[in-house]
Amino acid sequence: MYQDIPVILDCYADWCAPCKKLEPILVKKIKKFNGIVDEEEEGSSKEEQEDVGEANPIGTETAERLKMRLVKLNIDNLPTLSNQLQIRSIPAVFLIYKGNIVDMFQGVPTEKTLDQFFETALLLNRMSNDKDIMANVFSDLEAMINENKLENALNVVRDSMKMEEWKANYEAHMILIEAYCLLFTAKQGEKYVDTIPVRKSLEQLTEEKMNDLPDFYLNLASEVDAELLRLEHQQAPDEQENLLRTKLEESIEQDSKGKPDLTTMFELGEYLSNKNKFEEAIDLLLDIVAIERNWEERKAQTLLQTIFKKLGPQNDLTVKGRKKLSKLLF
Repeated sequence: MYQDIPVILDCYADWCAPCKKLEPILVKKIKKFNGIVDEEEEGSSKEEQEDVGEANPIGTETAERLKMRLVKLNIDNLPTLSNQLQIRSIPAVFLIYKGNIVDMFQGVPTEKTLDQFFETALLLNRMSNDKDIMANVFSDLEAMINENKLENALNVVRDSMKMEEWKANYEAHMILIEAYCLLFTAKQGEKYVDTIPVRKSLEQLTEEKMNDLPDFYLNLASEVDAELLRLEHQQAPDEQENLLRTKLEESIEQDSKGKPDLTTMFELGEYLSNKNKFEEAIDLLLDIVAIERNWEERKAQTLLQTIFKKLGPQNDLTVKGRKKLSKLLF
């Protein structure tokens, strides 16, 4: 499914009521973005939807000016392809560009989610080697940031970063947009963000690369630096943290077997968690479980689960932490 325009892959089944509800919504959106006057839908008969095939809600005379294309996949007729896409529920809709899955959603989405999905598709359509078109895409990205559509901007810029011709012309722009979206999406959602990879990414911004940047990106750089400093200051050791660390070290030295005081270890882990220093907090709490798995009615395990919930199931610290905890318990 490699095409130069974005493909909207609608995975459905004849028995699926939500699929039937979603299809006309998708067709209407695609007509809108393709600039087609809404007419009676053509080519949407059951026969055309039996296997992968294009639902053609536009006339053939407009094919050359399409911005995106709708393709239907009946999961009952093509189970192998469905398995490859790891479809667990339907409707499932994928945004595919040049053979890569860029975005997807399952179920009937909200209007906001659907708008963001199609805005991404439209921006992908505009991506090419033409510098004027590149400039237009970055103009749209700037608008997204101004409108606080940070998740959508992040998806688009990360896809752009995969293309060498874009990096050659807009590397500094993309690094700053990615850093800004990461930091401020996390801030708005009160979520944890690891500042180290952001810092490493920003290290690529040499003075030469920053010299000719427009004011918009220089302002982004200032906001990113300020937010990083705020986070790093928030995470810097304070007097209470240093006291707990000293107390823990002394307990190890004073114990004949070098065993740490678990109460102090827990207090330090809890304190670090409250400071958003989750990686070290998780390690300390896992150490407690390793030493005494049911200590204080499983207080360490309970706090670990609280941290994992705060970080979210997809976070690397959550995934690694849960694997280590499972090994200790089972």
